Amino acid sequence: MIKAERCVLSDADEIRALECECMSRPWSFENIVSALESENTAMFKVTSDGRLAGFGGVDIVEGAEASVTDVVVRSDCRRKGVASAILAAIISESRAKKVETVLLEVWEGNLPARALYEKFGFSLSYRRKNYYAEGDALVMTLKP
Repeated sequence: MIKAERCVLSDADEIRALECECMSRPWSFENIVSALESENTAMFKVTSDGRLAGFGGVDIVEGAEASVTDVVVRSDCRRKGVASAILAAIISESRAKKVETVLLEVWEGNLPARALYEKFGFSLSYRRKNYYAEGDALVMTLKP
């Protein structure tokens, strides 16, 4: 069984490299370090063969809302349970912090991600028109 663990500051270089590999608008190294150092952000990772297979993060405002910031998985590690393990850790952290609502944004055309989020109980709340260069963002929420 794949299990996600909390990211640490020394993961920043690998996180940045994976962001650049997978994302059209990657976070800067400084933003990654800031998130890793923040008390309001929790980041989780899965490793495979000693390398970062994927990571994800959540910004938490206790008692109110949590926002999933990223779920990124290396291309050769997709469809192997990495994103599920990361999302499970994010939801668990949100529950532990007594968050009322977890939300995320996903490009409407990212069908595998949408299916994963729906599998975990997220549902469509509303649409943000032309949020991404590729099209609309769907804002999905979960009551953990």
